[in-house]
Amino acid sequence: MYHAVEPKTDCPHVNENTQPLVTKNWKEVDTGCGECGNMSENWICLQCHKVFCGRDVNGHMLEHSIKTKHQCCFSLADLSCWCYSCEAYIVSTVVTREYNTLSSSKFPIKQRQSPLNDSSEDKGGHVNPKLNCPHVNSSVSPLPIQRAVELFKTPCLECGDSSENWICLKCHGVYCARYIQGHMIQHNTTTRHPCVLSYGDLNTWCYDCDSYILSPALKSAHEAIYLAKFETLPSSNIGIITAPGFGGPVLGEQEREEDLPILVKKAEELANLIRRSRHIVFFTGAGISTSAKIPDFRGPQGVWTLQAKGETSSCNLELEQASPTPCHMAILSLMKHLESNNRTCYVVSQNIDGLHRRSGIPAGNISELHGNSFIEICWKCGKDYLRTYDAALRSGKGGRNCEECLARVPCHCHCTSNTCSCGGVLKDSIIHFGEDLPREALNKAQVHCKAADLCIVLGSSLVVAPANQLPRDTALNGGKLVIVNLQHTLLDGMADLRIFGKTDQLMQLVMEYLKIPIPEFDPMSFTLS
Repeated sequence: MYHAVEPKTDCPHVNENTQPLVTKNWKEVDTGCGECGNMSENWICLQCHKVFCGRDVNGHMLEHSIKTKHQCCFSLADLSCWCYSCEAYIVSTVVTREYNTLSSSKFPIKQRQSPLNDSSEDKGGHVNPKLNCPHVNSSVSPLPIQRAVELFKTPCLECGDSSENWICLKCHGVYCARYIQGHMIQHNTTTRHPCVLSYGDLNTWCYDCDSYILSPALKSAHEAIYLAKFETLPSSNIGIITAPGFGGPVLGEQEREEDLPILVKKAEELANLIRRSRHIVFFTGAGISTSAKIPDFRGPQGVWTLQAKGETSSCNLELEQASPTPCHMAILSLMKHLESNNRTCYVVSQNIDGLHRRSGIPAGNISELHGNSFIEICWKCGKDYLRTYDAALRSGKGGRNCEECLARVPCHCHCTSNTCSCGGVLKDSIIHFGEDLPREALNKAQVHCKAADLCIVLGSSLVVAPANQLPRDTALNGGKLVIVNLQHTLLDGMADLRIFGKTDQLMQLVMEYLKIPIPEFDPMSFTLS
């Protein structure tokens, strides 16, 4: 999310979902989330005026909207307005009225676009950034993530204020905004450093352009400050647009493979890291299954890439026909080797293809965060059943209006045609967008990632939250992070070793260095449990 927002100007819901908000005291509004008490990144419902936290905290405003059908809410951080029905930021005369009410109560003086000029026009929260700032490339210095975490806790270097601060992207000095005592403006006047980033809404301002700006040169600094603020990475957001070349992984991004001599050298480095590690986590994505003829999502021929072009994948392989790849089998072999030497190995997977379990990974050694197409679960007693067939294809038996499923998930019926020994109707285990991840699997993944001294990401672009936060936990807790993917990821800047290569080839090289054989997959060895 880079805060270049093209709002919807014809929202049909805003009038019926907005009640007049009358307040002159910001403390009456900024009361903390009504569910968890959080005091940062909150939103106010424009229908009932209740305050709940945003998706980057605990997502209670989204839950409130789902329960009440109240559609419009205002961010108490940057005073932007979101409509859940439109799935977009919105602007209207009604929104402008509420914006002015909140703005005047938050800031004793009139809210304006520019942190420099008092003559700037009030845009009602909607800002069009400049996309061709000529100063940004020479005015942004590298900002390591650990340094960003330290600086985010730093108050204004002049007055010690800890609210409404900005960071200079040239020297990384932290100073307060014009709403406080204007020390960032004074810093610019003294140093002529033009580009600064707001800790409040993560927008970037150029004093020389006298405008908010967007540029690919800001990507690294923005991600570092975002991570420091939210303890997560920015994820894709409906309603957000970016400048060309700006942002993280994109659909259809060209894949890159390093030359073989470089790949061999990096494989040796990874093998050495594995030898020195006591607790290893493999974090796997769709990229490890492409050689099994299962398409990925964001690659040149990925499911979502083709979908965005109005095309469909030519691959008609059924999951029952897919076999674990050399990478899957290498992970299994390495896990057995490590455990025989009293070391820990755990797998966290975003894949639903079930190939890890089919390779022989025990249920207790893996968190399948997005489910497994071959597993049916009982919501009544918690028992699960591993099948030889794709159970997800048999779901939906309760119909679109299945009361049992819709009481727990937003819109999908998970019912299959089977029943549990307790009498409950079995469900597929797939996690659809908008559904909560399985709590036990997520908790185990978090525990292992935080405890690991080495996390190896294989074939994931690290886009889908909250799973994409887990490798970061290893790095922030002092462990080593290795990322193996053909495309860029949002965590590349945190990686101790970054490898652009195919996972099968890399793991075969690594296992050769470790002198650990990779077994062939034997379909007869796969047993149900």
